[in-house]
Amino acid sequence: DFVPDWAQQIPGAVSGPIKTANLNDFAEFVQATVERYDGDGFNDAPGQPVVKHWELINEPDGTPNRWGFYGAEYAQMLKVAYPAIKAADPNAQVLFGGIAYDSFIENGGPFNKSFLDDVLAAGGGDYFDVMNFHMYPLFAPYWGEDMTGLPGKTAVIRAKLAEYGLEKPIVITEAGWHNSTNIEPVSTGDDEQIALLVQLVTHSFAEDIKVMIWFMLYDPGDFLPDFGLVTDGNPPVEKAAFSAYTTAVSMLQSAQYTANVTPAHTGTPYLEAHQFTTPQGTLYTAWMSPFDTTTTDTFSVPAASVTVFDARGNTTGTFTDGNGDGKVDVVITNDPVYIRVNQ
Repeated sequence: DFVPDWAQQIPGAVSGPIKTANLNDFAEFVQATVERYDGDGFNDAPGQPVVKHWELINEPDGTPNRWGFYGAEYAQMLKVAYPAIKAADPNAQVLFGGIAYDSFIENGGPFNKSFLDDVLAAGGGDYFDVMNFHMYPLFAPYWGEDMTGLPGKTAVIRAKLAEYGLEKPIVITEAGWHNSTNIEPVSTGDDEQIALLVQLVTHSFAEDIKVMIWFMLYDPGDFLPDFGLVTDGNPPVEKAAFSAYTTAVSMLQSAQYTANVTPAHTGTPYLEAHQFTTPQGTLYTAWMSPFDTTTTDTFSVPAASVTVFDARGNTTGTFTDGNGDGKVDVVITNDPVYIRVNQ
């Protein structure tokens, strides 16, 4: 992610474009690096650690010292790096650098909204395997009306790829929400961090996101909000979000996404529910939106009996069809729940 002084197209831009004259040097370095970590027994690193996914630059849409104003140059870099990676390891996957695609320049932020267009217009679309973006609801006010949550942002990026005749798998290499109580105007707490965690995981399934990586394991400290699942103390302390994360993994790791339960079925646009198929049977996630709502509603689950778990994995109760109509009524609040249909 750092360009040496002698190869910088823009002096001082350590994460910016590479001089054209040095692109072949970069390709040689990339090929040697991939060869070192491909695990094929030739020139491997000690212990043979294997890396199969290679991301080219973090948040390249940033400005002024990144690639944000240099989409065509990023495309040119991909054109030399991609064949170098494949030459070393034909099975390696090349990820587009995870774009922020929010906090745009026109809103006072550092990211260039046209960067992805510029790369694709310059022919960069044939030189990466996997699209990649970052997802922070903290910056949602800067996305624009065409993006609502993870589903909206994913749809916009998929549509942008489609404009250039591209269809790529998508990963999110950074996503998260914090529990800082002193960050204005978005002070929050444990309950909201937990709620956003369940929503991000659920929406990643719903939108067929191949991988979603939570940023980060521990609170980053310095000037950043407390995004971690554990504190940055010595020793670190598990936060409430750690329990929520492990619960999400336990509940959904073997799940297949089935359907978004639409407002026509829930009876209200504020009650969001998603259906999964698991080895244990049908499972739902459900919550009321937005998080600051005090409204509750009833989700009528087609079942004779269900068990409800809160976001931390605690059982809140087992409920049965009391009306004989083949449905179990579960009261939903802004705190997400898992609803397992009992067999």
